[in-house]
Parts: sequence; structure tokens; C-alpha cells
Amino acid sequence: TEEWESHAFDEYAVSIFHVSSRRREVTLESSRTCIYDVSYSADGNYVVSAVGSLLQVWDVSAPDNATKITELNHREKIHALVFSRDNRHILSMSNNQVLVWDFNLLRDKWSLAC
Repeated sequence: TEEWESHAFDEYAVSIFHVSSRRREVTLESSRTCIYDVSYSADGNYVVSAVGSLLQVWDVSAPDNATKITELNHREKIHALVFSRDNRHILSMSNNQVLVWDFNLLRDKWSLAC
């Protein structure tokens, strides 16, 4: 499988690089506020980024044509996020709660108070 890595070169964009060639394939930009965290799906086809209180979900299966699928509102500033290993869920964490999102339905499924 191909390997990818991401780097935030400034507060408003994440660049995705092909590991072996070190070539930048795509830049995901946020015009709202800085990007706090990024997570890849296990299959490498999706990226989710934490932008303030929003999760931005991107389809990067074709890096030269990456598209934002949706934005989901966590309701509080997100400090960390991660895809589940089976690609079925996204977890987003703020100071006061963890939300578990159903990736297929793109809506929150559970909320855990911290």
C-alpha cells in the first residue's frame, strides 16, 4: 500500500505528501480558523481535520482531486480526533466531552462527558 503523511505548514492548511517520493500531493485548506489536529482513515482514503469546533471530512482517495465531504459541529473547540481502526467511527475530544461519530451516516452517535 502507498504511504502518506501530513504536515501543517501554517495554521490554515495541511499538506499531504507521498512518503517515498516526498512530493506534495494535495493541500487541504481551512479559511475559518487554524487546524488543531488531523487523522487518516485506516484505508487512507479519508482525512478528518479539527478546525475550531468543526470536523472537516475530506475524500483524498484521488489526491489530485481531494474534496471536502462535509463539516460536522462538535459544539466545542476540538483538541484531538482519530478514526477507528475499522473506519466506522470518528472520535473527537474537547475539554468537556468526547463525541463518537458514525462515519457512514456522518452524524454523532454517542457523547461521553469528561
